[in-house]
Amino acid sequence: MNTNLGCTHTEINWSDTADVIVVGFGGAGAAAALAAAKEGASVLILEKAPRQDAGGNTAAAGGGMMAVDPTRKEAARVFFKKQVCASTTDEMIDGHIDEMSTTAQWLESMGIKTVVTEVGPGSSYREVEGAECMHTMVKMACRACGRKGCAGGSAMAKGCSGYGLFEALRDETEKYDCIKVAYEAPANRLVFDVETKEVLGVIAQIDGESVALCARKGVVLALGGFENNADMLENYCNVAFPTFSTGTPYNTGDGLPMVMEVGAKLRGMQAVEWGCYASLKGSQEAQTSLGLDFGTPNAWNGVVLVNRDGQRFVNETAPVHKHQPGMMRPLHEKIQIPELAIKPETMEYANLPMYMIFDEKRRQEGALMTGAAAVSKTQWAPFHSEFVWSDDNSAEVERGWIIKADTLEQLAEKMGINAQNLTATVAQYNQACAEETADNMQRSLYMQPIQEGPFYALEACMSLINTQGGPVHDGKHRVIDHAGNPIKRLYSGGEFGSFYSRLYHGAGNLPEALGTRVAGTQAAQLDSWA
Repeated sequence: MNTNLGCTHTEINWSDTADVIVVGFGGAGAAAALAAAKEGASVLILEKAPRQDAGGNTAAAGGGMMAVDPTRKEAARVFFKKQVCASTTDEMIDGHIDEMSTTAQWLESMGIKTVVTEVGPGSSYREVEGAECMHTMVKMACRACGRKGCAGGSAMAKGCSGYGLFEALRDETEKYDCIKVAYEAPANRLVFDVETKEVLGVIAQIDGESVALCARKGVVLALGGFENNADMLENYCNVAFPTFSTGTPYNTGDGLPMVMEVGAKLRGMQAVEWGCYASLKGSQEAQTSLGLDFGTPNAWNGVVLVNRDGQRFVNETAPVHKHQPGMMRPLHEKIQIPELAIKPETMEYANLPMYMIFDEKRRQEGALMTGAAAVSKTQWAPFHSEFVWSDDNSAEVERGWIIKADTLEQLAEKMGINAQNLTATVAQYNQACAEETADNMQRSLYMQPIQEGPFYALEACMSLINTQGGPVHDGKHRVIDHAGNPIKRLYSGGEFGSFYSRLYHGAGNLPEALGTRVAGTQAAQLDSWA
């Protein structure tokens, strides 16, 4: 057998062996490991992060999972065809439908209680043909357990956040003696037969050493996207400006060179899921997004957004989807957004840099970056970072993340923007507030005037929830090569080669992650090669 470790070897000194190796310990990795263990397989999970930071983007998610009406599969096929690459087959779509429609039952089978809530058909995309197939939202039932990510309250009314869901899944994996987890153990290569591309194991860094780990039956890649890799973002997604992830900072695209080396076909590499705005200076210092929570549009009360010319360019409080008025833009925005507009005469971004402008009254009313505040349940920072946003924004003023001045003119000077434009912009907004009418951006919500000095400016930046690109996999989660054939013993799931590549249906990535249980089952049922 001619194998590859970066050079050719006829024999490999395996440091450890398992039936199934799972790379990544978020929701997808946990689901794959549990499914494989239930088939009687031994499982080794390789997780890049330390134990306290594990969980991937699942642990920074809201916890909601859309579900398909199993009696409307034909409508679901039509609906999902609008959201995926043209090359996505009906077999792939059917696999995703089956996974989504059985998520609640799978969680319940492990004793993880769920709450199923009726929602409007189609949720985000109600006008898309076949939208009637989407009918419920599934969340893990809150056990009022005091966990860090638990939403609290009645189990019939609320569910745990994604952090609570991951902890429940991790608790379940720890019941199995046949599942081992290696933390701080990033994988960086696949071991494979050079001629057939059959995958035999993984190369990982453990305790500072590069080791070869044998997967007797299969490898499942569940290591997320590349939202924290600036080079990949620019080359695949044309993102040539600072942006920060709301989720795990450990998603840096490690899996892409691994699968490209064995000839995997890629899909959805351009698919970026925008989050809401974040503090540029704060996010740079924290190296994670310190930003707005998508469900708190009232954070804009008494705040406007201006560009480098001191002019507004968007309705700050307009929701992305009319059916979800509590969801702030540019969350999951798929149209050409004004933040990315280019000036053709200079080829610069027309509206970057951008600044949130507010006054003393708004400063005292609550944390500006609600997603980084102590009460947030949907972003990385409040759970894992010391950079928790202060309730009155005073700490951020002291840090220099927020600029302070006695007058708007002085504020503009400190920011290096046009003072005349800034004062005129705020005056127009204040006039609309006084007249209780929509302003020149058609904004009519959270119209508190900006008039009580001192005045403040925060330089904002874009944030990312995730990327969706990665290897193509079929309905059984087998990774596919450029000829359309499965690469033997290699599987993927979750955001690493997501099903969603054109549109993204809200609350779709979590059930997709848990659908990686199919990969674990499939791998565990293979005959051992070793």
